[in-house]
Amino acid sequence: MMNVRETQLLFVLLGWLFLLPLMISGCQTIPERESSSGVEPDSVVELDENTDPRFFSRSRGGVIGWIGIDGKQVFLNKQQLARGTDVPNGASIRTGPNSGARLELKTYNHCRYSIEDFRTGKIYGNTDACNHNIVLRNAAGRSTQVQTRYLLEANNDGAVVTVIAGEMRLVLLTNPGERITLTAFQEGRITPGGLVGPLPVDARTIRERMSWRSKFKFDKPSRVRPSADAGTAAAAALIWDLIWHHDAGHKESRPTPNDSGHSQTSPTTGGASPTPTTPGGGAHQKPQSDFVSVPNLRGKSVKLSKTILYKSGLKVRVKPGGAGSDYWVISQMPAAGKKVQKGSVVTISVSAPIK
Repeated sequence: MMNVRETQLLFVLLGWLFLLPLMISGCQTIPERESSSGVEPDSVVELDENTDPRFFSRSRGGVIGWIGIDGKQVFLNKQQLARGTDVPNGASIRTGPNSGARLELKTYNHCRYSIEDFRTGKIYGNTDACNHNIVLRNAAGRSTQVQTRYLLEANNDGAVVTVIAGEMRLVLLTNPGERITLTAFQEGRITPGGLVGPLPVDARTIRERMSWRSKFKFDKPSRVRPSADAGTAAAAALIWDLIWHHDAGHKESRPTPNDSGHSQTSPTTGGASPTPTTPGGGAHQKPQSDFVSVPNLRGKSVKLSKTILYKSGLKVRVKPGGAGSDYWVISQMPAAGKKVQKGSVVTISVSAPIK
């Protein structure tokens, strides 16, 4: 007869055999818009009508992504498009009246994209794991966190940058010493006289500013696809989480799959239990190596925050307890930068994502 632990592991392994083909096949087609969880699969930039940026990859050449279009006035390198197509590095994209475009950029290690020559129009961006640099007439912006979501509106008088989640830094090109950092629910204004901000912005205003996205339905990309290895690694990560969730009190090191899908050792996290366990310890003085700095989680998703904390050897408590993985952190305790003992619990307060 199998004990409870062996029974749990058997069901998990059977789940692996069922989930793996589904997850790999699910990665073959990138959704038109955000998934049901609100998290987009790739680095994405959407263009409203009458918008005119140029896109560069600072990491590699060749094809950098796929453009989906809606409307009759979308131009790629001055050539009018009738359907979606690949986008070469350095391409200029222009949308006319009643026309929009969605660029799905390839995501890979250390990917960096630059949006330049942007004079007028509206843009929505989601960096995913890449960095986005935005170059305007007299200022530049750079995402400083992964999974940064932002809005950008530019005209002849200047521009407004709104950060929905993550973090972005603005710098004045004529005076590089003048700079501001924007985090979630903040905006920065680029004016002829300099930078203004950060200024608070509420969820209702953000929804109004991004309402133009609902006008368009873009054709689906057919070539920018994650590899099967990425699906395998994701499935493996899910299985490891399921296994270790049933062993929250385990005191040994927790093996976790790395980017290649193989196992590596990291501190025990206690799984996804809403009530983290406290590790036992003797009365002796802890060595300095047992202490870590609390990372800055503000503006990050719950999913990403958990990953960062687990890699730091810390545990997490999410408030409210029923928050989804796509919720965003608005505050944390202890504060970022504070030295705490490994295994300590970091409490994050989160807010629902804006969709």
